[in-house]
This record gives sequence, C-alpha cells and structure tokens, in this order.
Amino acid sequence: MAGTALNYKPNTTTNDGSTANAAIELATPEALAWYAMKASATGGSSLCATMTSSMSLAGTNYTGVAQADVDANVSKALPWKSIAGTFTGTFTSGGNTVDGLYVYHDKGLFGTVGGAGSISGLSIGANSLIESGAESTGAVAASLEGTASITDCVNAAAVRSTTGVAAGIVYDVQGSATIERCGNAGAITAGSTRAAAGIAGWVRDGSSGSIKNCYNTGAITGGGPVEVGGKPCWAAGICFSYNSSVPLASCYNAGTVSDAVKVVPVASKGSGAAASMSNCYYDNNVFTGAAAAEGSTGLPTDQMKAWKTAYKLNGDTYVGSTDGTNPAHTVWTVAADNTVNSGYPVFGDLKTDTAVATIDPDVTTMAGVASAELTSALGTSVSLGASSEVLAAPTWESSDTAATEPTLRSATTEVSDKFSSWGTTNADANVALSLGEWDTTSMGLAGSPVVLTSGLAAGDTLATTDASAAGVALNVAAAYGRADTLTYQVLLASGKKCYSTTITVKPATRRTISADTKVDAELFELSPDGTVKSAEAKRSSKVQNQGAAPVAGSVTSIEPLAKDSVISGDFNGDSIPESVTITDELVPTAEGTTLLDSNESVSRAEGGMVKLGVKAKDAATGADADKKTNIGGLWTGLPTELPLYFVPSSGSTAGTVPLAFSLPGTTDADAPSVLSYLYFMDYTGTYVLPAGATAGSFGYRMAYELSIPAGDVDAATASKTTP
Repeated sequence: MAGTALNYKPNTTTNDGSTANAAIELATPEALAWYAMKASATGGSSLCATMTSSMSLAGTNYTGVAQADVDANVSKALPWKSIAGTFTGTFTSGGNTVDGLYVYHDKGLFGTVGGAGSISGLSIGANSLIESGAESTGAVAASLEGTASITDCVNAAAVRSTTGVAAGIVYDVQGSATIERCGNAGAITAGSTRAAAGIAGWVRDGSSGSIKNCYNTGAITGGGPVEVGGKPCWAAGICFSYNSSVPLASCYNAGTVSDAVKVVPVASKGSGAAASMSNCYYDNNVFTGAAAAEGSTGLPTDQMKAWKTAYKLNGDTYVGSTDGTNPAHTVWTVAADNTVNSGYPVFGDLKTDTAVATIDPDVTTMAGVASAELTSALGTSVSLGASSEVLAAPTWESSDTAATEPTLRSATTEVSDKFSSWGTTNADANVALSLGEWDTTSMGLAGSPVVLTSGLAAGDTLATTDASAAGVALNVAAAYGRADTLTYQVLLASGKKCYSTTITVKPATRRTISADTKVDAELFELSPDGTVKSAEAKRSSKVQNQGAAPVAGSVTSIEPLAKDSVISGDFNGDSIPESVTITDELVPTAEGTTLLDSNESVSRAEGGMVKLGVKAKDAATGADADKKTNIGGLWTGLPTELPLYFVPSSGSTAGTVPLAFSLPGTTDADAPSVLSYLYFMDYTGTYVLPAGATAGSFGYRMAYELSIPAGDVDAATASKTTP
C-alpha cells in the first residue's frame, strides 16, 4: 500500500514559539492544525505563532471532496476544532487569510484569548462558516479576557448559532480587553431568542474593555422579536450590549440589523455603561430600524462612502494635516471605489489632494471683489462633485509674523456695504473670503458660495453641481492696503476626494485717493476804516472726494504771500485766468488777540491787525453755526465749537487752521462726498492805496494734506473738525 507522507510539523528548531520574537512560522494548513493541537493540549497556551501565507482549511487531501464543492458548500470541508483553553500568547497573520474554515458545534478559530494574549492581522475568508450550535461565539474567538487584544482582524465568514449568541469577531469581552481596527462582512445570525452583533456580543458591566475603530457591513439577524425570562432579544451593528467605562469610539455600521426586540445601528448601552459612543456612524439608507441611535449618527449611503466620513472617524485628522498633530498615519481612509469594501471606509492612511488659488486684491474697482479659480498642483481645474463641503474653519498665517489676523466677516455684504467708508484700520482688519462653484464665463463664483469664517461649522455645504470647477473670492474695502501676504488653509471635501486648499492673498498693489480742494480764488473784500470789522469769503470753499477710497485730510499750512508776489487764477469768476501782483502782506494773528479800533495800517509789518478762520452756515437758517446746531451735510457731530481760527507758527508768519476731516468714498464719481466751509476775516485799522491803484491785494498760500484714513469713516458722521 503506497501513500504520501505529509510534512505537517513546522520547523520549531529556530523558532520555538516561546516569545513573539521566536514565533513559530505557519505556512500550510497542516502546520496550522498542528499548532492548534499543541496550543490546546494543556488547556491553555502561550505558544506564539505567525502565519506566513494565506491558506485554505478545506482539507480536500483528507476528505476527498473537491475544492469547488467545498467552495459551493463549506459544510463539506474538514471541520475545525477550536483552539481550546485560554490562549495567552501572540498569534499574528500579517494580513494573510484563512479560508475554508468550517467550525461545527464549537466556538471560533480560538476559544478564549486571555491574559496578555493577542491575535492580529487575521482575515477569515468568505468561503468559511462558523456554525456553533449551542455555543455563543465570534468568528475569531468566543471570549476575550484580561488585557488581551484582537486587532486588525477582518471576518467575512457567516457566523450562526442554534441557541447561542453570534458575533462577527468575539462574543464576550471582559476586564480591560480591547478590540481595535477589526471589521465584519459576514452574515451574523443568532440562535433562537438570542442576540447578534457585527463585532462583539457584549462588553461586560464594570469592565474597562473597549471597541475602537471597527466596522460592520454584514447582515445582522437576531433570534426573533421575543423576550425570554424578561430579557429581550437584541441585535446591533457593532455591539448589542456595551457596558464599559471606556467609550466605544470611531466605529460604523453599513449592514442591516433585524429580527429582534431591540435593533440598534451601532451599539446599545447596557445598564452598567458609564461612557458613551464617540465618532460613530451608520448608513441610514441601509439601517431603517426605528430604535434610537444611542450616540451614533446616521448618514445616507453616498455620505457614508465619502472622504468626510473617514475624516470624522479619524477624529478630524488626516495624513499631513496642518492642525498641529500632523500624523504620519491614520486608521481610516476612503475606499478607492465601490469594489473595495462596497465603497465604505477602510483601514489606511487618509490623504488629500492639493488645490491652490492666488488672489490679487483689486481696490481700484468699485466692485471690491477679487476672484481666482482653484487649480490642482498640476495647474488643472479642480473638479467638484455635487454638494461639496468645507470641513473646518480656515487657518491663517501671514508673511509678517507681527501682523494681526484680519477678521473674516460672516457675510460679504458686511464688507461690500462699507466698501467706500472704511478707513485703513478697519479695511485691513476686515475681509470676506468665499469658496464655491466657479463660473468660467464670468470668471467669478456662482451659486451659493460658503463664506469662510473663524466660526465656520464643519459640514457647510457648497451649492455645487457634479464635475463643476471651484473658485474663491475676496471682498475688501477700498482702503484695503495690507503689505503682507495672507495665506489661508481650508479642507474642501467632495465625494471620495478632499482638497487641502491653500488660498494666497497677495499684498495690495495700489492705495489711491481721488479728491481735490476747491478754495475760492476771490475770497474777501476788505474796507478798513479804523474800526473792528468782519468779512466773509464770497463763496464757500470745498473738499470733495469722488473716488472709491475714503479720504482723510487737514489744512496743514496757511502762509501770507509776500509783497510783490505774482499769482494767477480766476479771480472774477469768469473762467478767464488773470495775473495779480500782491501789494500787501496781511499776517493773521492768534485767536486770543483782541482787535481794537485803530488808525494803524491793516497791513503794518508787525501784523496783529487781522484774524483768519473758517465757519459753517446753518443749513436751515443761513446763520453762523456752532457744534450744537444742525448744519447738515457732512459736518455732523462736530467735536469742537465753530468758528476755527488761524493758529500761528512760532517764529514764522505762517500757521494753520485746525480743520481736519474724513470723507467717505463714493460709488458714483459724479456724486462726490463734499465738505463745504467758509473762510472769514476779522480786521481793524486803516489802509492807504498805492499810487495810481484802485485797490490793494493780498493773498495766502494754503496747503492741504490728503490720505486714506486709519479709522472708520461713516457716511452719517464722516467729517469732523479736530483742533
């Protein structure tokens, strides 16, 4: 009789399994069976092992049943006997798969994992079946105790029980044992009147065990909508009775849950639970049960499969994120397409694509809006899907480390409505930044963009259409003049992609004003007769702003023209330029000087005979106005009384009138904002005409300083005189 010798025993000379570093290498199903026998022999083992290849436990060499028949009906496979006792060693699989696993009236691959034991990296294939009969079990193990752990394990096998509890990974969790980064895709069916769950049956009262970063896509079926002994039959996507003091975190369910008194999408907190769930989600197009979510969040299928959900499962982090953590790795990532885990999130590094836009603020236009298209790192348009989302408030930095962060206003109108009235302090400190669908025709934003603010809530949706381009827009006031480069970072999620978006705002390239001062050329006619008299200018002088930017200004200098100076201008109001030779120099004296009747010449060399000032007229009566009188126009809210007098400079005949003003910009250059005022003179003394002259002449050179104001300029209280 001839036969084939089977080399079932692995090499234990080099690696004897005494430690994780000396784990026995298992490359064949026979080697795995030998290991199960050795680990079960003493009723408990710490024998360490590692699988070096995937394998099928169909046992066709021993049963004579063809592999195809086993694939069609796994119950024809060679039955597996669960590893008995309490396993306290390490068992690693390195991502290799055990398929063709058929457990009949026993527990899972292992019975109990306890102590500091661990099972990791194991996948159980879809051509497997755990049929436990009266036992309560999971595919990987029945119980997890002590500080033991099951990590990075995925089950695709069906798990069903005749009269016991069924779970995808493990039935019973005690102590501070942990289940992390595990998934179930198999159909889980509880025994009659019993409970079922995708990952774990129950985490016991008073324990500190935990379930974290796990998922279920398999159908979960309870043992019927019945109660036995006052205890209802439960079914849950992840865990039907979670009682730990540690939160169940970052898990999701995309499988159906049915046929139980209580069905919950993720987990049900038991009476002993001291903590809740966090970052847990379920597909509410798949799970349609009416039970409370108990701390989890339902999302439609397309959102469950989106980049954003993986981001939320990661606790709002991604590889290379700029939130300060900058992780090198993440637990969750987005499935490339629907062929991988049906499109739901999978384990891996969550990454972003790059999008950039550079905005050049254009303060020379009345629109006050500068826009730019978002492009990829390769310079191509960024293509968005429908209902893209901004995931978090933007972060900010400046090329100037000492610069102050501008406030991102919550509405573009908060800037545009103040376009022509904000001074530099507020124009530089307040902008509006929007992100939305890009219109390639108008080269601006379309639809309903999201206005980015520091208080932006995650999940603000852009009104985008499928395959639309994206862009950004910046609203600034006309006085905007920042010299630093601003950089904003924001996450823009769209379907299975997310763009780590960098928006660069270049320094303002122009800060211009458009204003003029109109001082009447023929101001006064004096008739000195030895008494104190007063004369007003024939017409009002004006400062007007016809530009977009607000204008601040003041009278900086008034200087008497020297005798024999020649000046040119329209002195008769007939629009014909004339030349006039100055015959007399009239040096104004200070406001505090008391003018008295005098026979001295009004133009005497030592001065002291005239006072120069400005006043305003009451808009209603025409009388001289003071600060308590309504004088209309832009003179509202005067901080000092009128009139304002000439203030001499020490050691000089020059001086100034302390007239300061702020004029808002205008949206209509033909309707400028105007400040009107009237020059006047108080004078005394006499005057002798030069030989052959019919009148004398005097004049002043007036200098104005105009600039963009620093502070607010409000149209209602725009112009203020400041001594």
